Amino acid sequence: MLHTCCDRLALREYAAARVGAEHLVPLLGVYDAPEQIPWADLAPPYVVKPTHGCDWNIFVKRPSDVVPERFESLLQGRLRTDYYRTWGEWCYKGNPRQIVVERYLLGPEGEQPEDYKFYCFHGEPVLAIVCRGRRTADICWTVYDAEWNRLSLMDSVYRPGPDIPRPARLEELLSVARGLSRDFDHVRVDLYCTDDGVYVGEVTMYPAAGRVPLPDEAERWLGAFWRLPSPGEVRPSRRHRRL
Repeated sequence: MLHTCCDRLALREYAAARVGAEHLVPLLGVYDAPEQIPWADLAPPYVVKPTHGCDWNIFVKRPSDVVPERFESLLQGRLRTDYYRTWGEWCYKGNPRQIVVERYLLGPEGEQPEDYKFYCFHGEPVLAIVCRGRRTADICWTVYDAEWNRLSLMDSVYRPGPDIPRPARLEELLSVARGLSRDFDHVRVDLYCTDDGVYVGEVTMYPAAGRVPLPDEAERWLGAFWRLPSPGEVRPSRRHRRL
């Protein structure tokens, strides 16, 4: 399942089976090579995503953004890249290398909608981070518990953002997060919320590749929700059984 959720195309099938296809961002195409993409026929806004990595998205908001030669060169380089070797996140190892094009979701002001990142333990979302200004110098983060009480657990690590009103679709967001996280003891579920509904962004196994330490208070608060198995419940891998 870890490999499945780290494959941008396979995740769609996984999410449809657990929470319903209505929560999938509309799919515009799947391609094996950049030169197969019919740039002239694609109507912006849309997002181009290699399926085997993270933070490789190309955002196309208007026709003037389209530069086929540049995009194809960029995508060819990414298809040659083994993302597993970038940060050592083994769930990306050996995943198929394809390209998907999805509709770019827009919020009420014509910008990207709110990005809700739910930290889930044993199928239950316990914390939500709302990210604003992503990929800009003004990026900020606002943290809430599942009841939408603001928390200051991560203010020393992430630049605190403004108060975010309780989402009108909060129960739907929580329900989708539960459905996507029920197979894992811990995972982060990233969702978008628009006037039309709740959409799946990512199922994130290793936030920031595990390279951003959290404050001790946050580690203790989150760790209290994580029920680790006893040594007797851990099944040794085939490699360990051979030793």
